Amino acid sequence: KSIVKYLQRQHIDRFDYIIATHPHPDHVGGLAEVLKNFETDRIIMPCMEYTRNNYRDLVRLIEKKDIETISPVAGTCYEFGRAYFTILAPNSDGYARLNNYSIVTKLTFKRNSFLFTGDAEKLSEYEMLIKGFDLKADLLKIGHHGSSTSSSLQFLNAVSPKHAVISTGRHSFYAHPDKITLDNIDSIGAKIYRTDKSGNIVVLSDGKEMSIDTDSVPVGNDSFINRLNRRKVIMRIKERHRAIF
Repeated sequence: KSIVKYLQRQHIDRFDYIIATHPHPDHVGGLAEVLKNFETDRIIMPCMEYTRNNYRDLVRLIEKKDIETISPVAGTCYEFGRAYFTILAPNSDGYARLNNYSIVTKLTFKRNSFLFTGDAEKLSEYEMLIKGFDLKADLLKIGHHGSSTSSSLQFLNAVSPKHAVISTGRHSFYAHPDKITLDNIDSIGAKIYRTDKSGNIVVLSDGKEMSIDTDSVPVGNDSFINRLNRRKVIMRIKERHRAIF
C-alpha cells in the first residue's frame, strides 16, 4: 500500500510496461495491489510455475484484467518514449536457482544508460558476458540486494558504471549488502547509493547528464517503523523460546 501511495503522489495513473523480474515475494509480493490501482498495457515476466500464493494471485489478476503478458527473450528491444530498453537475460530455459530467471534490462536514453539486474546471480552474469551483450552503463542496479552471489568483478568491469544502486532494507535479515560486493564496487570506482541508508533513490536524466536525489525517509516510514518494532519483539521471543523456532 505504501508503494501505491507513493506512485499516486507522483501523479502516475498508468504504466506502459511493468517488468516482474522473477516470482520471489520481495519482488512481486505487492504487485497485485499495484495492478488493482493502476492500468498497464503489458507486463513482462518469466513464464514459469511457482506455488507461492502471492504469485498465483498475481497471475490470476493478470488474467482477469486481460493484461498482455510477454515472456522475456534476450536481445529484444522495446521502445519507451524517446528511450528504449533491451532484454539481456535470462539466457537459458531452466535454472537450479530461481534468482537466475531474473529479467535483466538495459535502458538507453540518448547518452545515458541504466542496467537493472533483478536478483540475477553470477551464472546469469556469465551468460550475458559470453553472449557478448553491450553491458556498459552509467548506472547499475546491483544484483540480489548486494549479495555475494552476484556482482562478480568481471561483470562489474564490463558494466563499468559511474553509479551503483543497492536496494536493500534496513537491518537486512541476510545482512545485505555483503562486504565482498561493496569492495568489488569500490574497486571499479563507482559511487554507491543504498536504500537502507538513503531511502528513496530517484534518478533524473535529460539524455546527457543525470542527477541522483535521495530521501532521508524511506517510503511509508511510519509503517516501516511499526514493522521494525514488531520484528524486534519477534526477535526477543525467538531468543526466549529458541527451541520453538
